[in-house]
Amino acid sequence: MEIKDILKHRRIELELTQLDVATAVGVSEATVSRWESGDIANMRRSRIAALARVLQISPSVIMGWNEDTSTQNTNSPSRPYEAGARDILDEIDIGFYQGFKELDEADKEVLRDMVRVMRERRTNKK
Repeated sequence: MEIKDILKHRRIELELTQLDVATAVGVSEATVSRWESGDIANMRRSRIAALARVLQISPSVIMGWNEDTSTQNTNSPSRPYEAGARDILDEIDIGFYQGFKELDEADKEVLRDMVRVMRERRTNKK
């Protein structure tokens, strides 16, 4: 089953309208419709996390990493390296970390710098 079909099937299974999902996720009803039709294949990380919560499925399903549409049992990680991290990291964080590991050192440093800048910005707003 394609991701677009999983999204629609799960929404209907939970007896939610596209407007219900849109409101909960913070997007327009048209955006949800486009996700379900496959017109929008790439979603922002924050949207994936919110959509996963609303549809009560793992973010890994939405990202196409896992076809199990049930919410994951955090006491039984699907990958052994997640055993200790599961309590503090969600699927998106783990996916981000996996991508980070694949970067060369120069790109890792650029990303670290970006995180530092974002933290400083957040601290300065307080």
